[in-house]
Amino acid sequence: MQNNIKNIVVGQSGGPTAVINASAYGAISAALAAEEITQVLGADHGITGVLSDTLYDMAELALEGTMINPSESLRAAHERGEYIYYRTDHHWTTYGAYIGYISLTGGGGAYEKYTPSSVCDDFLGTLHSRVLLSDTVCDEVFIATENTKTTINGENSTLYHMDALTRKDKYQVFLGGNYGLVELEGQGNGTLLILKDSFANCFVPYLLSDYERIIMVDMRFYPASVATLIDTENITDVLVLYELNNFANDKNLAKLTM
Repeated sequence: MQNNIKNIVVGQSGGPTAVINASAYGAISAALAAEEITQVLGADHGITGVLSDTLYDMAELALEGTMINPSESLRAAHERGEYIYYRTDHHWTTYGAYIGYISLTGGGGAYEKYTPSSVCDDFLGTLHSRVLLSDTVCDEVFIATENTKTTINGENSTLYHMDALTRKDKYQVFLGGNYGLVELEGQGNGTLLILKDSFANCFVPYLLSDYERIIMVDMRFYPASVATLIDTENITDVLVLYELNNFANDKNLAKLTM
């Protein structure tokens, strides 16, 4: 039987998970690569998009890039007993972020090159807040690299917010928390755009020696067009840096099509 399929529609319904998203990505990638298929359309919110004729050309939205997965390096570090995740918080530590950075760049030098220094040893994070065990061992927070010129939502700020160490959420020492638009001045070349969640906050200091300028966008708090930002800011590289579950469940990523 001759196959006359020319166009296909891909839809995904239900709550997004890492597995479902990976399956959708595989289906879309295979369809885009198939010579007999001339157009691949994505349905907004599954069957709802089909019924409302809200469809997107996936060839126009497809991004070329490289998937960086630091899980093997992080697992090896964990097996060596290294301090890569906080015991009481869901984030990776400054050293865990360093391992992610090495996985991204393939180099960067020894951890000590970034002069990590301890800024507190009494951090009790989000995981502790859920269980409130009386005998919990507090976490220690390190910062790496020096401060640099920083703007947050257009206002002058700082890379490290030491006043956060007097508050409950001491992870906010990195950038003071999460904001729609953060710009950092580096010592390298080019301009990097980071689409991120809070895991990027302690990661970005390692990139300062690689780029002249770093722009961080948190889609949860950024109301403007990312496409316009890319066109106007002479972006040379884009890094999407998320914890996987956050990425799978972030509905704000749909703003990338605007």
